[in-house]
Amino acid sequence: MHFLKDTLRAGVEAATGGKVTVLYDDKGYPSYMNVIPKFKVEDIDASLGTGVHPAFIVGGVEKSEIFIGQYQAHVKNGMPVSMPGFKPTTSVDFDTAKAYCKNKGQGWHLMTNWEWAAMALYSVKQNKELIEDIGQYWEWNDGLKLIDGQIIMPNDNDYLLDENEWKSTNLYFDINEDKDIFISDSVKNNGWEFNRKWDELGIKKDVIFAGEKIEQLKKSLVLPYFNLKGKGALWIDNNKERLPLRGGGWLDGSTAGLFALTLNDPRSSVYAAVGFRPAYIG
Repeated sequence: MHFLKDTLRAGVEAATGGKVTVLYDDKGYPSYMNVIPKFKVEDIDASLGTGVHPAFIVGGVEKSEIFIGQYQAHVKNGMPVSMPGFKPTTSVDFDTAKAYCKNKGQGWHLMTNWEWAAMALYSVKQNKELIEDIGQYWEWNDGLKLIDGQIIMPNDNDYLLDENEWKSTNLYFDINEDKDIFISDSVKNNGWEFNRKWDELGIKKDVIFAGEKIEQLKKSLVLPYFNLKGKGALWIDNNKERLPLRGGGWLDGSTAGLFALTLNDPRSSVYAAVGFRPAYIG
C-alpha cells in the first residue's frame, strides 16, 4: 500500500508539519516524499498566465497534490528509494532511470520536467528549497526533449503518455554565429552552447514574447523566467534528440541550481554525476 499508516510516516509528517510524508512501493520499500499542493500559476506570478499549473493535471484530470522524492534515488534490490543516509545511484541512462521508477508500482514514475518546474517555482516563491542534493548530481527528467532543436513536451503531466504523442511547441533553440542562444521559429545554425546564463538568452524578433506557447515554456522553466530569481544556467545542443538533466553537479558551482537545465545529452548518456528522482501521483 502506498499510504501505509505506521510509526515512520507519522513521525515524518509530525516533524515536517505534513510537508513531507512516507510512501511505500509495491515491494514495501519506504520513500520520503515532499507533498506539493496544487497551485494556480497566477499565485506565483501574473506573467505566467492563469489556471492550475500543468504539473497537477494528468491527462486532463486535476490532482490535488503531487509527491516528489525528497532525496535522489538510491536503488535497493532493483527498486529506487528516496531515503536519508543513502548515496544516490548514478551512472544510469534515461531509459533505465525511467524503468526503475515505473517498477515501483502504479502512480510511481521518473520525476517529470513539469514537476520539476512546479517544485522550483513553488520553492522560490516560498523562499525555500524543498528537495535535497541540489549541487551534488544532475538528474534525469521525463516529459521534455529536443529533436534537432525543436522543443517537444506533453501539454500536461501525463507521465504515462508515449513519447510519440508529446506535442511540438513549434518553437526551437537556435544558435547564432556568436554562439548566442535564441528561442526561434526555426533553426538556422546547429551547435552546442554551454554555461549560458538565463538572462543572456534572447528571443528572435519575429517570435512574439507572449501567448500560450511562450507561457507554456515559462511554466515549464524551459524559457528563462526573470521575475523569480532562480539559480542555474542553460546548456543546449540542437543536434538530434536531446533529453533533459536538471539541477547541476557539484563541479558546476554557481551555474547549478533549481533552474539549471541541460539539453545536450542523448538518452544513452551515462555519467557518474547524473542520477534521478522518483515521483508519485495518486
